[in-house]
Amino acid sequence: MKYLVTGATGFIGGCLAKQLVQSGHMVVALVRNPKKAMHLSSLGINVRQGDITNRSSLRGPMTGVDGVFHLAAWYNIGTRDKRAAYHINVHGTQQVLEMAKDLNIPKIVYTSTLAVFSDTGGTLVDETFHHKGPWLSE
Repeated sequence: MKYLVTGATGFIGGCLAKQLVQSGHMVVALVRNPKKAMHLSSLGINVRQGDITNRSSLRGPMTGVDGVFHLAAWYNIGTRDKRAAYHINVHGTQQVLEMAKDLNIPKIVYTSTLAVFSDTGGTLVDETFHHKGPWLSE
C-alpha cells in the first residue's frame, strides 16, 4: 500500500512514517520544509514539499495513494491568538479531506493533539473525557 503522511517531521508522524516503511509500505511525506525532512529520505520515504493549508500543493503528493494519515497540526500552550491554530488545524484539515475526496482516496486516519483534553489534572483519560474548566490556551 502507498500512504501519504502529513506531520511526518513531528515526533508521532515521523515514528508512524518509519513504521509504515518497516512494514513494507510506500510512504509519501508532505512537508513544508524539505531540509527538515532529510532524515525521512534516508529511510526510503518520498518527501514532497507542500502545505496542508494550500490545496493546490496537495494534489501531486496525494495522487495515487491508498490512504492518508493526517497528523500535521499547530499547537502552542498559552497562545492567546488562535488564528494560526484555526488556519492550520481547521482550514488545513478541510483542505486535506477535500483533496482526498476529489482523488477518491478511500482511507483517512486523523490524529488530533493531546491538547484537546486540556489539563486533565494528571488523570489518564480517553475519548469519553469531557473537560470542565479553563483551557490551557485561555
